[in-house]
Amino acid sequence: MNELNFRVATEEDAPQVHQLVESAYSAKDSRKDWTDDLGLLSNFSLDIQEILDVITKPDSAMLMATNNQNILVGSIGTSKRDTNHARIFTFAVDPSQVCRGIGRQVLAYAEEYCQRTWGVTTAGLNALSRRPQILSWYSRQGYKETDRYNRDGQPSHNPYIIFDHVDERSFQKCFEDSMEKLRTRSWMTYKFISHIIVLKLPTRMHEAAHGAFRDIFAIWYRSQKGRLLHRGRADVEGFTRKKCPDYSWMSSVHTPKGDIKWPTIILQAGWSDSSAKLKQDVSFWLRESKEQVKVALTIKVTPKEKITIERWTLKQTVGGNFVEPIQTMCITRQRDTSSNPYQISGSMHIQFEDCFLRAKGENETDSLVSHDDMAEIAGVVWDSVEP
Repeated sequence: MNELNFRVATEEDAPQVHQLVESAYSAKDSRKDWTDDLGLLSNFSLDIQEILDVITKPDSAMLMATNNQNILVGSIGTSKRDTNHARIFTFAVDPSQVCRGIGRQVLAYAEEYCQRTWGVTTAGLNALSRRPQILSWYSRQGYKETDRYNRDGQPSHNPYIIFDHVDERSFQKCFEDSMEKLRTRSWMTYKFISHIIVLKLPTRMHEAAHGAFRDIFAIWYRSQKGRLLHRGRADVEGFTRKKCPDYSWMSSVHTPKGDIKWPTIILQAGWSDSSAKLKQDVSFWLRESKEQVKVALTIKVTPKEKITIERWTLKQTVGGNFVEPIQTMCITRQRDTSSNPYQISGSMHIQFEDCFLRAKGENETDSLVSHDDMAEIAGVVWDSVEP
């Protein structure tokens, strides 16, 4: 195994680190399904300012690995996200030095540096999911895949658009601070580790689904004595990403250990073929809020056929935790509409305490979605997608 020397990069090192990263991410590799990716080769671009930002920002560092001849053979970016978490990014090894154990040493040193410098216990990173051998390599280093986005073969009506390699400065300028409403309203997720933006383009179905539910939900909570504060699409910055819900509410009651950045109730809507994406969204809200989000709801729509509302929970197991639906209510359009145009199954019962963060008072009630409510939502949604 090659003996390496490690140090923290300075501003004077930025050009050679930039050159190494560019060459590593643009090198064509002869090994099938390993580091060669034609999509990446044709699209990868990195501004040297991004390297300088990592070097000069507080709570971040670019680490360099040199061999005994003081030649740079590897580099890796690190930053502290919060008290317990760090992120690792821009991981590069000299293309002429691959398969010599350098990558394993660089990654291990980065993990040790983050723990020693910031006292963190967890590190996250991005792997290019189109490369099965890379994913397998990271798995052998102890990393677990948390989510994946399919860039190819998405149905034409899928509302999601994905942009790669968007640094935080560009994200803020082009999306958060933009004067164009479509940009500010369409971004849904910005992932710090992978520099990926997920956009969800507004559609009539999308607006109708969460709009109809909001109207019905509002009738209930306005009849209670407490208050729910409208947060709308207010974004929240978690450990791995910054994210906007389709809609959210917050209780006016603040718990002693709660962080006021997290809403109490969130709602996400999508097409039925984006079920995996909705599950990833719910996972973010429940996991990264440490269950300060008490009510996580999704609405899935099959145009002209079926609408499903689900409430999710974070289930703890010996091997970790995962999200699963605990309540499901579904309405299906019948082919024979002579007797009953709809078939409705399941129920949706949302406890008062989970929404208002206090016990029910006199004449206060839980929220129940009735069959009439589901028929109302279905009518609004399906009318919105009729030709």
